[in-house]
Amino acid sequence: MNKFRIFLYYSGLVDMKATETRDAVKGVSMEFLFYGEHGEQVEPTVSADGVSGTRRGKSFLSEDKLHKVSYVPGIYDGTFEMTVGSDGKPVLKLVDVDFVDAAVISPKDSGKGAK
Repeated sequence: MNKFRIFLYYSGLVDMKATETRDAVKGVSMEFLFYGEHGEQVEPTVSADGVSGTRRGKSFLSEDKLHKVSYVPGIYDGTFEMTVGSDGKPVLKLVDVDFVDAAVISPKDSGKGAK
């Protein structure tokens, strides 16, 4: 198991009933950014090759993990395991979270002051 600090910005309960073509699905959908110890993974980036910013991570956890999400957006210590994706490639899968601190999304201070 690997631990990484994440910025969790979405958490939602999923409860889909079984149909003729699929099994029932119940759990917690989460979307996050890798945060780093002090936010260094979400620093603004602009690249000359046209790729800028940070891609989101998305994972589906068992429903018993819902109680561990106490504040969104928030900083969490995420526990990840290496699995194999549907395309046969290795994937880091979020399997557990532990709350660290609340987070706030706000514009970066431009130095012009509020009016």
